[in-house]
Formats: sequence, C-alpha cells, structure tokens
Amino acid sequence: MSDPSQPAIKPAGSIDPVSRHRAAWFVIRLLMLAVLTFGPCFTLARSFQDAAGLLSFACSMGGFVSMIFAKLSGEPIGQGSLNGWDEALAFVAASRLAHFAVHFQA
Repeated sequence: MSDPSQPAIKPAGSIDPVSRHRAAWFVIRLLMLAVLTFGPCFTLARSFQDAAGLLSFACSMGGFVSMIFAKLSGEPIGQGSLNGWDEALAFVAASRLAHFAVHFQA
C-alpha cells in the first residue's frame, strides 16, 4: 500500500510532458539554426569556421530571446519542469560549444 501523504516516486528516466515538449522545441530550433548556418558549407559557399561562428552568434541570440520571453511570461527560475530559463541556458551552452569549434584547429 502506498501512503497518500508521501509524494509519488517517478521511475528513473521519466520526464514530464511539459519538459518533454520544451526540450523537443529546443532541439527543433537548434537543428534549424544548424541547417541554416552549415547548409552553405556543402556548396563551399561558406567555410566551416565561418558557419560555426554564425551558429555561435545565432545561439547567443536564441538564448537572449528565450530569456526575454521567460521574463515576460513570468516563469520562475528553477521550477520542477523545464522552462524558458532552462532553454536560455541550453542555447548559451550551444553557443559556447560552437564558439569552441571556431577556434579548434586540428
């Protein structure tokens, strides 16, 4: 028997629907940015380093926009589900990773 006063324990690896939707939306936008920035590399119209720099800038702007929308919609920082603040942090992390790719020389 489970005690109703105790919080329900979620199975490991389960993600609530709101977080799942927010993460999927982030991945879709990140993929769209990657296709738009790296697409011209396949026709040799742009170098890889230029595309990585552009992706870094685009992700920085994505983080800024996510932060503005999170602030305007009144989303709390650190709530149980993923929200705009987490999305902004993910965009900043993607920006830093792309920035690293710009300066990486094999």
